[in-house]
Amino acid sequence: MGTLLLLSGCGDDRPACALAWSTGAADPSVAVSVEMSRFAGMSGTSRLLGTRPVTLEAPAGAAKGTRVTIAGTGDITVLDKDGAPLDLPFATDALPVTLHIEGSTVGEATLTASVTGCEPQPLALRVVPVAPLAGRTREEAPGFGFDDVYALGEPLEVAFDKRAQPDGVGAAQAWVVAHRSVEAWGEDRALVDVTGEVEELSLDDAELATAGRTVWPAVAPDAGVLGAAYDVVLDVDGDATFSPGDRLDQGADGAGLRVAGDLAEAGPHGVSQADVSGGDWLGQRVYWPDDLAALGPRPLVVISHGNGHQHTWYDYLGEHLASWGYVVMSHENETMPGIEAASTTTLTNTDWFLTHLDQVGGGALVDLVDPHTIAWIGHSRGGEGIVRAHTRLLAGGGGTGDVPEGFTADDVRVLVSIAPTVFNSVTMSDPGDVRYHLLAGSSDGDVTGGTQFSEAQSFRLYQAAQGTRSSTYVYGASHEDFNCCGYDDGQGPDQIEREDAQRIAKAYLLAAVAEGLEDDATARALLQRDPMNLPATAFTTTVLSTWRPAEGMVIDDYQLFGDLGSASSNAAVIYDVTNASEGLQDDADTQLTWTGNDPMNGMTQAGEAADDAQGIVFEWDAPAYYRYELPTLLRDWRGGRFLTLGACQETRNPLTIELDGPLDFSVTLTDGAGVSVTRSIRPHATIAPPYGRRGDGDGRGWANAFSTVRLPLVDFTAGATALDLSDVRSVQLDFGQDGDSAFGRIGLDDVEVVQ
Repeated sequence: MGTLLLLSGCGDDRPACALAWSTGAADPSVAVSVEMSRFAGMSGTSRLLGTRPVTLEAPAGAAKGTRVTIAGTGDITVLDKDGAPLDLPFATDALPVTLHIEGSTVGEATLTASVTGCEPQPLALRVVPVAPLAGRTREEAPGFGFDDVYALGEPLEVAFDKRAQPDGVGAAQAWVVAHRSVEAWGEDRALVDVTGEVEELSLDDAELATAGRTVWPAVAPDAGVLGAAYDVVLDVDGDATFSPGDRLDQGADGAGLRVAGDLAEAGPHGVSQADVSGGDWLGQRVYWPDDLAALGPRPLVVISHGNGHQHTWYDYLGEHLASWGYVVMSHENETMPGIEAASTTTLTNTDWFLTHLDQVGGGALVDLVDPHTIAWIGHSRGGEGIVRAHTRLLAGGGGTGDVPEGFTADDVRVLVSIAPTVFNSVTMSDPGDVRYHLLAGSSDGDVTGGTQFSEAQSFRLYQAAQGTRSSTYVYGASHEDFNCCGYDDGQGPDQIEREDAQRIAKAYLLAAVAEGLEDDATARALLQRDPMNLPATAFTTTVLSTWRPAEGMVIDDYQLFGDLGSASSNAAVIYDVTNASEGLQDDADTQLTWTGNDPMNGMTQAGEAADDAQGIVFEWDAPAYYRYELPTLLRDWRGGRFLTLGACQETRNPLTIELDGPLDFSVTLTDGAGVSVTRSIRPHATIAPPYGRRGDGDGRGWANAFSTVRLPLVDFTAGATALDLSDVRSVQLDFGQDGDSAFGRIGLDDVEVVQ
């Protein structure tokens, strides 16, 4: 309730001069916060959702028929109680009157009520971004990290950022409800809690750093779902409905939060299996959900084995994917002659399967396989073979005029390579712009990932991909861990069991298939995150991940200029880190021994003339920085959600050896007004030391292993830091500061602002 103001110069007989605004704000001394509307496209009372209601009142003694004129400034829309927009200014003699304020652009606004002969009564408004609510308390600034993805069993906390909305909400009930679209909220506003107990919260007594309140002690989706989506509602008026003035948290993917199950556990469907053969090199093992007829046509996943392997060695993966609703076919692969033959058998088996469904399982799959939604998974030579097969399809056929009858290149939506060889040039085995995922192990004794043989450097294929790409790198996993029956080829310390490697493979390959074929938001979130912080399944080893989307605002990918003072985006680069070197990510002397003469020691992202993956390496042993001064075209970050960069520790370097653990640093953003905000990478990424394997020279430590650092921009604005994301002038990486690694040598790539 706003304060009743008796304004001066109004006369004793003019009680109408004592107009007052009632806002329900916890702190009426500051501007009323109006969130940017998500319901502006709705009609009727549904449009009122997400608005801020305010009431203009007059004292009881005000004369009937007194006309009040209401005017406004700023980018707001004023709605009446029925959701109809009102033209400002307008006059009314019906007091009290409740108005609903809808925000459209962040900034200041005002409503003013005027009566002839009286001083105007203003109401200060501030249009603000929609407040996130779900997140986690943490040690690093700002003390509470807003987030919308959770692993099974985590506690869910909510916090209200009072600095971002200083008028506050006071006490409210926190509801966690099944996710609804904006349209569905317009039709059904009832709140139905999923946690077992609705929490009564007081949210105005704490700064953000201490504001977290647990509202769900252990999040859990329903059984048999890959992930479940929920919304968080602060019910301010306590009426158990989502009504005007309440706060609704819905993240960028539509939901306030997503809870992932354990993706390594079997899905909800029983699995059927059959072996079939269409002739030479057309032997196949097929897996499908028992209830496929009820599900309707489902995507196809094809598995292409490696050299010396058998197509029957992938039951663990075929059964797992089928239990989650996919049709899976693992086929004989002619790998001995080489990659071209392997690619041919991928093409011919996929085509034969799709055109002979009546011969599989007694016809159980007829009309129930979607030929336009296909994922290819290949292992070893099969992992390169699927890439080569897709390249051939894009060239107009199989390379010898054999155009498949049952599918086209556009139907193959996802390529997944498990420890692939790279015998061909990456212009021949080229992932192109198709969705690409790489799974590899650090203990691989066959496709080693070492420096001596370029055909054993799997990340060359990853770097060649031009579409959205991601990777999962498992410390202690060997080449044959990803099938049932290959010999034990593992090399290096702390090797994991085959069962453990396959749990990780099942989880992350399911995520890659679900995200790539069905745009599953939970799967995408898991692939984007550092698995050490948000795992898709339980594991006891180091697992590193990378994610680079097809589109982003590139600050530096090191592909142009080759000048340490200029980024590929033409941003100026200023630094005082030491021993900086920019170039091809290729270990030039093919030895991991540290000599100081090979700046890219341990890099295996490029290996031949056709490879073009470039990056930078540098080091520090005292506080230092590496800064981008952004040109005008790169200063508006309002369209992004994350600042991302690829980072690794450089193997066998003396500083890496001395550090002997994860590497930390911080990032500072500075805007045009000189506001600077610094945040640590620790809550979001683990830059692990190289795997402690010997070989390829003296010393211990395997090839450089990249992770993607993914910093939410909300971290830099939470707590009303005043940082202006529409005018970011510089991005500075700060090394050796308090709490961060005092020394180290790092490799960087792909600095971008992304959704």
